Amino acid sequence: MKIITLLSIIFITFSLQAQENKIPLSYDMNILLNKSINKYNNNIHTGFKPLRISKIAKINADSILYHNRKDGSFIKNRIIKRFWAKIFTDDLIILNHKILKLKINPLFNLQYGKLKNSDSIFTNNTRGIEVKGSIGDKIHFYSDFYENQTFFIPYIEEFVDKSRVAPGQGASKPFKINGHDYSSASAYLSYTPSKYFNIELGQGKHFIGNGYRSLLLSDNSFNYPYVKFMMNYKNFQYVLMYTQFRTFKGLYYSNHYRTPASFSYLSWKPAQFIELGLFEGIIWQTRDEKHTDNFNYNILNPIILANTFQYSLNNNNNSIVGLNLSLKFVNHLQFYSQFALDNIKFNKIFGKKAYFENKYAFQVGLKIFDFLFSNFKNHNIYLQTEYNYTRPYTYSHSDEFQNYSHFNQAIAHPLGSGFKEFLVLLHYSWKDFFVELKYINSIISKDYNNSNYGSDIFLLNSTANNGTDSYNNNIGQGNKTLITHKHFKIGFIINRKKNLQLLAGINFRTLNDDYSKNESNFYYLGLKTNIRNLYYDF
Repeated sequence: MKIITLLSIIFITFSLQAQENKIPLSYDMNILLNKSINKYNNNIHTGFKPLRISKIAKINADSILYHNRKDGSFIKNRIIKRFWAKIFTDDLIILNHKILKLKINPLFNLQYGKLKNSDSIFTNNTRGIEVKGSIGDKIHFYSDFYENQTFFIPYIEEFVDKSRVAPGQGASKPFKINGHDYSSASAYLSYTPSKYFNIELGQGKHFIGNGYRSLLLSDNSFNYPYVKFMMNYKNFQYVLMYTQFRTFKGLYYSNHYRTPASFSYLSWKPAQFIELGLFEGIIWQTRDEKHTDNFNYNILNPIILANTFQYSLNNNNNSIVGLNLSLKFVNHLQFYSQFALDNIKFNKIFGKKAYFENKYAFQVGLKIFDFLFSNFKNHNIYLQTEYNYTRPYTYSHSDEFQNYSHFNQAIAHPLGSGFKEFLVLLHYSWKDFFVELKYINSIISKDYNNSNYGSDIFLLNSTANNGTDSYNNNIGQGNKTLITHKHFKIGFIINRKKNLQLLAGINFRTLNDDYSKNESNFYYLGLKTNIRNLYYDF
């Protein structure tokens, strides 16, 4: 993508002057931050993640995330104190020079599991490395790399075989019998000339919203290259990001297609208890009928909604506009909501209902922090409930390379479109022990008999409802499918600097459709440095 190349050269020229770092997207780490942010009156914008540490300095993020509750006498009484400190409290390698600061940590995701009533063993062997540091007060850099060999449980194996990617982790190639080998890397470098402005160049993921899911932009898919500008002034924050998504087809990923995209997000906090966000995302069509790339310089337009007003929602580009809301009622209660609009036919809203080109999605949710143990030290309980609704055919397009996706995965919700989902998540922790319960119930408009009923965003709009009925399109049409997840996890945090966890869990997944019923009851044990989100609950 020409714009990323150009901005990369400009950025690298000035990147030796200033910079700052970010909080990982890890869901359980952000639970702790969300609780503290919601507890105090502040002007912190939380709609666009990852969050920058400098923007949440008032709540002392380092203390919240990386505090140590280990018994100091244990390490004090060991013969090799430094060895035990590296395991329980410190980064593995630390360089703390006056100018250069550097930290290096190993990354793991080692899991062993099996299905109930089955002799099949399913394993995950992930090894990686994380490098992070700073030069002076403002220059910060980060990079990680993961190498993986995995034997997936059946329903994930089915997804990998179809999409040819490991969920959120990139292209997969065969490993032994029924195994998969894949790798991934992310990195960023940012420049902050003032407290009002930041520019960042990287390869990674982002998340817009305050929910467990995002209907605007999520971290569901693989890492992508980007250049991002963030501006802050008084109660406003504006984020402008340019990126390039990829789709691949053919055997052994032989054909790669690159598509530029731009995202704008404007948030406003008129008061400390409310945050409003306005979103625009465009997947740009730069390829003509002869498959010749023609760069559209309107991509560079930095004014939010300007391109949507110019081209409209229904055009050769794939435009999504949306709203984001976060509202704090009291310190222990947060309401959030989201709305995404892909296309609308105003003359089709009334009269005949459910026109297939009326494509939109919405989310409502509620978070409760410490509503039972607010007066008990070291006890934390978090409850979140969320409802997501997405009309059939939302995020799809009339061009096979213009759908709302990257690396053969949706960049919004893992289920694609044509679904409604209800979830409840309960997280309890005491010191370094934690327990998590998650329940998800989804109804999906599954396709069958080579027909398009609106759940697969990779199918063309021209094939909607098999091209026979533009009306009467509702969630549950086609092969109505009900999926439930009941997930229980218990664990112990070994080292908070790496978020290294020892954990065990069980996931009951049931799929009911018009033709069959499938159950997948999976037990597992694991050792994991949990600094990223991987979504297997689809």
